[in-house]
Amino acid sequence: MEHALLYSGELQHLPRQHVQTTLPSGRLIAAFSDLAHQHDFITSVLILKNGHLIGKSEKVPGAAKRPSNVKSVAKSILSALVGIAVTEGHLASIDVSLSHFYPDLPAAKRNITIRHLLTMTAGFEFAENSAASNRVYQGQNWTRNILDLPQPHQPGEKFNYATASTYVLADILTRATGEDLAIYAQRKLFTPLGGTLHAVTRSPEGTVFGGTDFYLTPELLAKFGQLYLDEGRWDQHQLIPRSWIRQSWQMNQGPWPANSSTAKKGYGFLWWLKDLSGQPAYIAEGFGGHLLVILPNEDAVIVVGTEPLEWAAGWWDTHPRRAARLYELIQQNIMPALAREGGISWRY
Repeated sequence: MEHALLYSGELQHLPRQHVQTTLPSGRLIAAFSDLAHQHDFITSVLILKNGHLIGKSEKVPGAAKRPSNVKSVAKSILSALVGIAVTEGHLASIDVSLSHFYPDLPAAKRNITIRHLLTMTAGFEFAENSAASNRVYQGQNWTRNILDLPQPHQPGEKFNYATASTYVLADILTRATGEDLAIYAQRKLFTPLGGTLHAVTRSPEGTVFGGTDFYLTPELLAKFGQLYLDEGRWDQHQLIPRSWIRQSWQMNQGPWPANSSTAKKGYGFLWWLKDLSGQPAYIAEGFGGHLLVILPNEDAVIVVGTEPLEWAAGWWDTHPRRAARLYELIQQNIMPALAREGGISWRY
């Protein structure tokens, strides 16, 4: 793995490049050495502090500029697009019933709202990646398959992580905006950030999957993280409402009992909430170890890119092991280095 400690200008179009910061310490370099020698599945790491790229590590040169499938990191991007759509009036509110978009929805499911999809509390019977639940992705009408799922819990009653819910959310956004979701995302987020959504997965209906399978570069994810850290503002433009970001990071589900130092604490609007080394962290996490970690107290953003997990026996269990090791690395190596980097704290 190749290491580089980089400063303003290397990651183009960061709007805070005038902010001064101290040079990285030996602790940050040591963190990268640990990455290089112990974790072959990591392809790149980017660290931003005070609006500067202060550290980059790549398995091969240029890895941070290469798009890959960031898996469920896409959910947090979908959350941002919902906030934008509400602000623009495409969605009246997140408390609108799904029946507004699907008039033939059974009466028992008419109390499901967009808020329930954002917080994974729609009540659908769905076990992520199980053979039974994955049948919703067969046939020509994924939306109908998902809406027809049994509903053992009332909306808002129980958290159940379900990518199927975010597919419905993507379909609602497409209907509400009258625009293909990939085009809407590119126009409202990625073009202003100076990047490209390279590819998506679509259903037979032509709808973007939404909650997974966005192909983005680590550099663009770092910009997205900086956008959230700066409360939705980029180059003097408010791309995402500040109020939406604050709502997204409120604990809508949880707090849950912590069974380890890396346990997730709660869930916002398609964002994971954690405590890392006693500090609040807001996290977009994708299968295989893709991470976007935002640390407001450190004025920092961390992005980790990883090799994809190939289908094989036990592959589903590999993700939590990867994720646990990454969170340990962040807490034991990167965060102590960040705390000693200094620099000027800066806010709009």
